[in-house]
Amino acid sequence: MYNPISTYRVQFHKGFSFSDLEGIIPYLAQLGVRTVYASPIMEAVPGSMHGYDSVNPNFINPEIGTDEQFKSIKAKLGKHNIGWLQDIVPNHMAFHEHNLWLWDVLEKGEHSEYAKFFDTCLSGSFFNNKLILPFLGNSIEKLTEAGELKAEERNGKTGISVSGSFYPLNLFGEKLSAGEINADTGVLLSLLAKQAYELAPFRAADTHINYRRFFIVNNLICLNIQRPEVFTIFHETALTYVKQGLFNGLRVDHIDGQYAPEAYLQKLRDECGNDTYITVEKILVKNELLPGKWPVQGNTGYDFLSKVNNLLTYAPAEKNLTDFYKTFAAESPDLDFDLSEEIHKRKAYILNHFMQGELESLYRQFIGIDQSGANHIADAGKLKQAIGELLICCPVYRYFGTAFPLTAAQHDEFEGLIKLVQERNKELNTESAFIRFVLLEKPIYSDDEYRKRAADFYSRLMQFSGPLMAKGVEDTAMYTYNRFIGHNEVGGSQSVFGISRQDFHAFMQSRKLTDINSTATHDTKRGEDVRARLNVITGISDEWIVAVKTWQNLASKFKVNNMPDANDEYFIYQTLTGSWPDSHAELPEYRERLKAYLEKALRESKRRSNYTEPNTEYEKAAIDFTLKLTETDSEFYQLFSKLQQMVSDFGKLNSLIQVLLKHTCPGIPDTYQGCELYDLSLVDPDNRRPVDYAKRAEIAFQLRELIAGSKAADFLKELWRSRADGKIKLWLSSLLMNLRSKHEKLFSEGEYLPLEVSGRYSENILAFARRYKGKYLVAAVPLHLPAICKTESLPESFDFWSDTKVILPAQNSGYWKNLLDGSELKNDSGIPANILFKKLPLGLLLSGEE
Repeated sequence: MYNPISTYRVQFHKGFSFSDLEGIIPYLAQLGVRTVYASPIMEAVPGSMHGYDSVNPNFINPEIGTDEQFKSIKAKLGKHNIGWLQDIVPNHMAFHEHNLWLWDVLEKGEHSEYAKFFDTCLSGSFFNNKLILPFLGNSIEKLTEAGELKAEERNGKTGISVSGSFYPLNLFGEKLSAGEINADTGVLLSLLAKQAYELAPFRAADTHINYRRFFIVNNLICLNIQRPEVFTIFHETALTYVKQGLFNGLRVDHIDGQYAPEAYLQKLRDECGNDTYITVEKILVKNELLPGKWPVQGNTGYDFLSKVNNLLTYAPAEKNLTDFYKTFAAESPDLDFDLSEEIHKRKAYILNHFMQGELESLYRQFIGIDQSGANHIADAGKLKQAIGELLICCPVYRYFGTAFPLTAAQHDEFEGLIKLVQERNKELNTESAFIRFVLLEKPIYSDDEYRKRAADFYSRLMQFSGPLMAKGVEDTAMYTYNRFIGHNEVGGSQSVFGISRQDFHAFMQSRKLTDINSTATHDTKRGEDVRARLNVITGISDEWIVAVKTWQNLASKFKVNNMPDANDEYFIYQTLTGSWPDSHAELPEYRERLKAYLEKALRESKRRSNYTEPNTEYEKAAIDFTLKLTETDSEFYQLFSKLQQMVSDFGKLNSLIQVLLKHTCPGIPDTYQGCELYDLSLVDPDNRRPVDYAKRAEIAFQLRELIAGSKAADFLKELWRSRADGKIKLWLSSLLMNLRSKHEKLFSEGEYLPLEVSGRYSENILAFARRYKGKYLVAAVPLHLPAICKTESLPESFDFWSDTKVILPAQNSGYWKNLLDGSELKNDSGIPANILFKKLPLGLLLSGEE
């Protein structure tokens, strides 16, 4: 099995091509990267900045390079022992004229050889067998009348041009030019009426949709990848590259969207063989685990991110910050401070406003399972509502199971969901009981045909459960419930506020050694170092609350008509504290980034603005308010900067702790592009900005010069003193990546051993060992220093921890090499924390004589 050892995520687009990657290969090699973790590289919509809007899964995106370039780069990477982990997107493709499969369907309808490729309701649908295309800003008639919808000839074909898009036009054998069609509105409308598709206003998708979308994105249409012919054709190039050794691993995007995830993954494994590393993008809620039978190496690491994030959160501050938030945002009547109610409300909003078409489709499919029984349900609206409540109440992204009757465990999961629906909606008890009968009881004694219908509905229900969770929680509640925005993160749970060392140890002991350890991805809401700073707030909650009250008084004059409201105001204070640049020279760019970020955040929350009907007056007031807060000559800034600088300094230690844990805990560490230096980015597209690799390469060169010309202790002291410039983070990242390469078995097979800590501050140190055949690596980190130090910056000395010891495992020589400063330590009855953290408040020890 291919071992990635350490991965480095790169985002390809026209601004970062294969040529750009080729230019940084020497840097990546020196950094210690052993696997390039690539965003999708197959052809996407022109100008795509992410590649998830694919139009051809079997042809490399010409905006980033060619097949020949890719093979050349792979050979150069091979000389440095660097492999390739490729992100593939089997769930959906883009609605675009370059998507020739889909355009063939639009032109020929059910007669297209690709008609079964896409997840549509073309056959026997309740939309007259026409595929609804909800992309127009107005009705067909009004757009035609205004001359905005017209026939046009492109590349020798006649089609429809409207709203910047082009759609095929089946002329059914008539010899008509674009000019002739446009000359007579009646001819144009008559032709449109005969097409296999129906153009409609974009809002029609909220209630009338007959294809499965990626989440609620109209221009991404989902695939029937469960069909053998679709699987084979879609994966043709990817599997060829796997068999040629060009792809050493695959990352499967959005596995929750699959009709039958386990069957898909088994087919992929059968085709790839056992040497290919396969990981899946799967958001696991709280203590949820990947299904054990999946033939994969693990997941992409949102669960790891969440655990580390909570480890660095000072749990005793929960009540203080919760009570303050309820008081601060009390005049926000649309908020529910009971988080479970807030989440239910936001998921219901998404379902009722944007996914009624999906719900109608589910309802019609459900009554088709047992038509005779459905006839006894007098209120069809309540039955549809009960199906909707199943989606809203589902506590995870989806359940799994494609064969009916369900297994005992799957049965209990779904039984529990039905009980949740009944507890919340007693008026739906009859309908909920009927759903239970149809899906859980009748399959036990029914024939195979009935079971197939029940299983088909269940799989479809689960395909829509994930999108509702994503849109309702990730993209709505995580912008409305602002108690502590550091936890409003993909893969995180707003209901969890900190975890104990014991819980962290238990998670790591159960974790696959081949899971990916992520601290930032292209989808995270905030850069990893923004979260590291925000966690400091939890350790100084009293000081934070006093400061925010003062800020609120000073900033009130910046509001217009009481805009922004208190909830958004609190969001803004946290955002500024976490993302404020370390250099004033960056402020002009930072202000521009804030404008774009706040516009997105306000629209995602859907409280005072949204994407379909933007409240530009409110958005402007909130943005102007924020920009005035960033003026460095204001009284507000003088008070804000004092606390912010404290947060920033303690946050840097949290950043280094994240790096150390990511590389030494069980799993494969991933570095998101550029995050080897501090990353204070915000949600996409901010986190996909160009990375200054020349700067990073120069820093790497400077570090080599420093190391060569200094004693180890002096070098470390200088790095720590100048920690604000980020060099220490790059140095630590590189040291750990290269360590993993040198001791590959220690990390790929070594067990995880929690270590005891004794003394006054034992609860403030996390320590563990990795052991493989008598070789030990010990990692130790301090926790929640702001809560115990009560200083305005990181302490220069850790002498106050002299009575706190890390009890190291016994090993033959009794000596340990400190890999951070090169010193040698003897293990008697444990290492005192003040000695362990003497040069740097991190511990990394290797046993033996190396």
